[in-house]
Amino acid sequence: MKRLGIIGGVSWHSSLQYYRLINEGIAQRLGRKHSAQLVISSLDFADLLMWQKNPDENVLKQAFLAEGERLQVAGCDGFIIASHTLSWLGDYIQKQLGLEHVRLYNALFGALTLLGVRSVGLTGTRYTMGDPVYRSKYTEAGFRVQVPDEPYFTGVASIV
Repeated sequence: MKRLGIIGGVSWHSSLQYYRLINEGIAQRLGRKHSAQLVISSLDFADLLMWQKNPDENVLKQAFLAEGERLQVAGCDGFIIASHTLSWLGDYIQKQLGLEHVRLYNALFGALTLLGVRSVGLTGTRYTMGDPVYRSKYTEAGFRVQVPDEPYFTGVASIV
């Protein structure tokens, strides 16, 4: 079994869910006594919110690169970022370190494609809906992305 790293704290609530779901998946595949070999490197969400407001995205990139380096030193074979919004930073980490980025959005796009979905209603935090890099992942995969006008930002995801 390979060792997977998780960059968490984006927020800790999502980190908890990824940890649980990964271990449930391993137990389902290998038997209930098995669990995943995981290393979690967790950011402080308050710092993350500050970095996201900085117009220089290199601040955010360097913070995540440092987490990737920690996972690499810990012997991880690959990693995920426990957040769809910021998973694009994993591509940067992979390019810099050579550590395999397990892209969460690829799993989502595969499931949407199997369901025949071609248009996605993207709602969530202001950062998620306003981030052109995140939205471009959907359009590059062939999905039409619909984002509500600002007064209607709701924090709920949907597919059309």
